[in-house]
Amino acid sequence: MARVLLIDDQNLWLRSMERVLKRMGYDVLTTESEDAGVETWTAERPDIAVVDMDLADGGDGITAIRRIQAIDPNARVVLTSGSTPPASASDLPFITKPWGREGFATLSVLLGG
Repeated sequence: MARVLLIDDQNLWLRSMERVLKRMGYDVLTTESEDAGVETWTAERPDIAVVDMDLADGGDGITAIRRIQAIDPNARVVLTSGSTPPASASDLPFITKPWGREGFATLSVLLGG
């Protein structure tokens, strides 16, 4: 069973995605900040991190992803947002919120499914 780390400060979205992904058979970890997300990645080493672009704690998703990649250059990561990502994130897989079938399909492909 693949482990997915969700990093998002929007609690409603976080809990909704957690429920959906668990029903799909994934083991799900959640955090609401950049620092907590990186700490969880380091401690738990999930199969993929899905990171919101804008985090309310002053952190941001792109920085969180870069920190995770510094720890593990082979880390599988996805940036997600309701906004268009900046050019500095053009190398990252991106899923637009709200997720539809296409978003879940992208996650499955990134996990090798």
